Amino acid sequence: MTGQSMGWQELRENMNHFRFESVGASLSAVVYLPSTDRKSPAVVLYHGLSNSRHLDPMLQATAEELQKRDYATMQFDFYGSGESEGLFHEKLCSIMQRNARDALHVFKQIPFVDTKRIGLWGRSVGAPMAALQADQVACTVLVSPGYKMSATFAPWMGPLDSDGYVQMSPQYPHHLIKGYWKLRQEFFQELPVLEERMRQVAQRSRNVCVIQGDADRTIRSWSDSEELLQCYQEPRRFVRIAGADHRYRGKKEEALSATVEWFTRFLTQEPSEDGQNE
Repeated sequence: MTGQSMGWQELRENMNHFRFESVGASLSAVVYLPSTDRKSPAVVLYHGLSNSRHLDPMLQATAEELQKRDYATMQFDFYGSGESEGLFHEKLCSIMQRNARDALHVFKQIPFVDTKRIGLWGRSVGAPMAALQADQVACTVLVSPGYKMSATFAPWMGPLDSDGYVQMSPQYPHHLIKGYWKLRQEFFQELPVLEERMRQVAQRSRNVCVIQGDADRTIRSWSDSEELLQCYQEPRRFVRIAGADHRYRGKKEEALSATVEWFTRFLTQEPSEDGQNE
């Protein structure tokens, strides 16, 4: 992993890029480490399916808000996105899950990160990737998670092409992807498995906040996100943002405020006697 070979101290110089390996591919990442004498609370951020860490409509703004408050942050491009290796049409849910796990593992190796105060943030398809690890961290924020994945993706699916790929509906934004606007059949076959694993992990996870716009037409229904939250243990919170679409146009500040409040509660405040930062 390139970050270790160059030395974590060099990465501490505000914001630096490095690469790490996942499923045999080189992924591009950026880490911010505050200049403090103590280990920092920290958050790993996961972008959506058809964008990257640079192009996700909420990720960069969320990272910047956390950095202002001396959080360490890590953002990376999933396989087939941004500056990482791979192409969009090669993506699988299982590959993204492994990328997410490997990113968290790498982040925990940084000596300036307080491993007892790590949170996860994910938006759109990045949210399920965070949800699958909610039992491994102090708290989690899921933004527009699209819990009913099979139903959410059904309108996206077109006919099979001559190579056996599922062609994706042209109505969804895709002009900045790498590769072709299509996915393997296996991607969709994995969705029911992903949904079940999310439910299983949720039953043993707590300190989860779900943020959802009620004008989001990309996922099947905003109520699916509220249903997902009910699977988690307390403390948990559902934040419904009136009029917010999938990209939170004109509503970004409300989502940012809820995010910062949740991470502050569980990553920077002193814990109560029951350990739940109430």
